[in-house]
Amino acid sequence: MSDIKNKIRDVITLTDLADYLKVSRPTLYKLIDNYDKGIFDGLDKKHIELFNYINDNSPITKKHVLNFIVQNQIITVENENSESLSSLVGRYEYTGSIDEEKAELIKNILVSKNIGPFVSLVNRYCFLSSKTELSEEEQKEMLLYNYLKDIASKKEVVSSDVLLNYSLKKGGR
Repeated sequence: MSDIKNKIRDVITLTDLADYLKVSRPTLYKLIDNYDKGIFDGLDKKHIELFNYINDNSPITKKHVLNFIVQNQIITVENENSESLSSLVGRYEYTGSIDEEKAELIKNILVSKNIGPFVSLVNRYCFLSSKTELSEEEQKEMLLYNYLKDIASKKEVVSSDVLLNYSLKKGGR
């Protein structure tokens, strides 16, 4: 067994590390073996940095490893064409192709403790708006999202009759 593999196992299971890196366990084993053999050509720079961090720091805990992964955004997606968050943000920072509203949303998502419930709404809206055909229920849902979007884009306040209707549905008075 390799030295780095033992060091990793002392702080985190290889299964957990593979999950956090979003690679399969066999892929992680291959990455570790290549690192130990000094074969860096097939290794991503960020994986090398992670293995160097684990190898060079002692004592180290699972929390240290996870913080390193998050801070350095070492997230890859195996066999998928989608871009990682870090590559998207980096590209927008470099090209300046992100508008102020999107930048504000990203910042709020990253720093706000109260935005959690809205993240699922935004994700759902993005999912529904990308579909070519919507069910009847999805169409009703999109009407609500579009109404909220219109209110937000016009910086208007929700009408009192809508609030009253919502309050009555929730059991309030």
